[in-house]
Amino acid sequence: MKKDALMKLAETEMTEGTNLDFKSEINWQNDGEVIELIKDIIAMANSGGGCILFGINDDGTYNDDYTCNLYDLDPAVLANKIRKYTNTEFDRFSLIETNRSGRKIFTIVVDSSTRSIVFEKPGLYPNPKEPGKQRTAFGQGTIYFRHGAKSETANNIDLSTFIERELERIKDSWLGNIRKVVEAPAEYTVHMLPPNVVMKETYDATAIRITEDQNAPAYKIENPDKICPYRQKDILRIINERLGNEEKINQYDIQAIVHAYGVDNSKPNYFYKSLYGQKQYSEAFVNWVIEKHQGDSLFFTKAREAYKNKAL
Repeated sequence: MKKDALMKLAETEMTEGTNLDFKSEINWQNDGEVIELIKDIIAMANSGGGCILFGINDDGTYNDDYTCNLYDLDPAVLANKIRKYTNTEFDRFSLIETNRSGRKIFTIVVDSSTRSIVFEKPGLYPNPKEPGKQRTAFGQGTIYFRHGAKSETANNIDLSTFIERELERIKDSWLGNIRKVVEAPAEYTVHMLPPNVVMKETYDATAIRITEDQNAPAYKIENPDKICPYRQKDILRIINERLGNEEKINQYDIQAIVHAYGVDNSKPNYFYKSLYGQKQYSEAFVNWVIEKHQGDSLFFTKAREAYKNKAL
């Protein structure tokens, strides 16, 4: 299910189902409750996604005695626990507050997994009703799906449905890309890129790291001179022209800005230095400097002071 459909379900549906689960309360320090939650998250991911709402009883009524703070749980901690039991990097879930009948409810929204997730380690925890014994939330080598309001081990229908859903998703992706190629003008070229990379030579493009490591991810800037064409003297001339008679800066100011604001480390679309060449800057760096100065007339003064203090 798409996220907007899941959110509508979480805000309006009064009964649990394949894509919706209610939990009256949860103690993040209780291993058993967290392990059971992990089972539900993975079952939902395998079943196409879903929402888990906290502070709601099984019958859809509110547990007025329970208050859940969104910040009691670190998503990274939950993702690490999922990896512990599945040996899979699954972090396709988000923690949000849902407005349900005028009340704020803490919700975990789970995205669909693109491959079935198997538990590679058993989910064992102490049985609170029988001291000294353990309960098993899930066994090693098991796959869980949602069967109505329950998270249960997979059957043949679950696996067939999962495969059909993935084939449909892949088909839609292929058809969409084929349509783009067919409809493209004759002079256009086709590039094969990872889904999170947008190939542009403008400054709103996907941020990527400039590297000389040939073993790094396949996509890199082949010609950084196009992105960062200006040497320091060019930058000084352009910035001073843009400033007009307001103020003039020198090489020391550029050096102060670069080091005081971490431009050389944190903003690769502003700055580039080859192994043996000089530092080069982009148009985006020029615009950023001008915007900072327009927002704060003491920008250059503060940069000098910050750089001076760092040097000390």
